[in-house]
Amino acid sequence: MRAILVDDEVANLENLKILLDKHCPDIKVVASASNIDEAFAQVNLHHPDLLFLDIQMGKTTGFDLLNLLTEKTFEVVFVTAYDHYGIQAVKFAALDYLLKPVDPEELKTAVEKAEIRFRNKINGEQLNFLLSQIKKVNRATRKLPCPNSMKSVMFLLTILSVV
Repeated sequence: MRAILVDDEVANLENLKILLDKHCPDIKVVASASNIDEAFAQVNLHHPDLLFLDIQMGKTTGFDLLNLLTEKTFEVVFVTAYDHYGIQAVKFAALDYLLKPVDPEELKTAVEKAEIRFRNKINGEQLNFLLSQIKKVNRATRKLPCPNSMKSVMFLLTILSVV
């Protein structure tokens, strides 16, 4: 999974990157940002799967960044020193809320949640594709375009037996 780290303190960015490298090797940090403008540009450039986002950053907040983004195709893990933003984080559909200093076990748990959501999102996209193909079945020839994978074929046969 591709991730972007956002925090106004360089030391926090470095610490989080080290923790991810050590405890979450499946996460590839593609960018980091130290303010909202940089973060906005990095998100639009890299289209991450996961955003590790500080809340209080000078006069702005991580919530300001989320309000600027018109399409949220990533999961958000807030990483903050403040515990009083929890309810607001829930309203932004945060995947998790980690307090600084970040506990490696809590970080691993947050990443595991993100991986599950990411896999479910991919599976949902595949299911939508298959269902769209089912709608295109030529009733006369009863032919259906299908990916060349035994797992996909078995899944498709299961769906067709229900339809």
